[in-house]
Amino acid sequence: MEGEINQKVFDKAVTAARKEISGIANTYKAAGWDTVVGSSGTIKACRQITVNMGWSNEKEELTREGLEKLKDKLLKYKHVTEMEFDGLKEDRRAVLPAGIAILYAVFDVLGLDKLVYSDGALREGVMYDLLGRFQHEDIRDRSVHALMGRYNADTKQAERVANTVQQLFNGVAKSLNLTNDDSDLLRRAACLHEIGLAISHSGYHRHGAYLLQHSDIPGFSQIDQNYLSHLVAHHRRKLRGDSRIDVSKVGGSKLVYLCLLLRLAVLLNHSRSDEMLPAIELSVSNEQQWQLSVSGDAKQWPLLVADLHDEQVQFKHWDIELNIQSEQFIY
Repeated sequence: MEGEINQKVFDKAVTAARKEISGIANTYKAAGWDTVVGSSGTIKACRQITVNMGWSNEKEELTREGLEKLKDKLLKYKHVTEMEFDGLKEDRRAVLPAGIAILYAVFDVLGLDKLVYSDGALREGVMYDLLGRFQHEDIRDRSVHALMGRYNADTKQAERVANTVQQLFNGVAKSLNLTNDDSDLLRRAACLHEIGLAISHSGYHRHGAYLLQHSDIPGFSQIDQNYLSHLVAHHRRKLRGDSRIDVSKVGGSKLVYLCLLLRLAVLLNHSRSDEMLPAIELSVSNEQQWQLSVSGDAKQWPLLVADLHDEQVQFKHWDIELNIQSEQFIY
């Protein structure tokens, strides 16, 4: 009967899917991959159901364990008309069982543990890639500029912070094993760190983080948007010890370091002035010992000195000692 659900029907669909995937599996396995990304309606539905049911991981990815629970839940129904899943749209009801079977086969044949969902599908990706190649630009940078324009961000301040954070990054990148991709992420976060001001000055870092987490930003994966959101969320105000744990779960130690680099860059440009800043140099003795050298007479920058002193306390909340050295003062 059409729309019937049972173990035999499901196994038959999985077997058929396995046969199709097996023909290309060896090629993919030989090449390897860093991240598995899925898109389009059925994958979106499966992922959303597992998130709503509490079967996904902390990054809200579709996992093998979550898919297994989804399959078990599915097989408790006898017909598609009986299915009740939180987050399932009516137009996906008829195709969901087959979609789950295919996903089940994909995870099995390729040996996957998790899958990241992307709102963009193949046609959008091809279009964005072609546009970028023709115009010699990264579509992500175009998206960043568009967001800055939409939320009327201060471009001069964004440039100041971006230049400073690049200087800080260059001093520690090798020691902290940071890459060019990390540099690009940090630069884009510097450009976007004040977009929350369009909503409210109070707590604008939280507003900016929300916008970056939930906006449709062409060229960025959901993971990248999550990284940007955390960078913006933690670029000012107090740091809590438990927030470091949250950041580490999302992006590991690297994201923790990038958050702290952005904080320093924003702090050093607190005056929002084009006047020459003191010469600065950031280095690390080890991952828990950072040193910021400030050249010149500290008496010229009394507010900066006070801010840096306060920032040392915030760094300690994230288990990092920030030593500040100058001819005039040592903290």
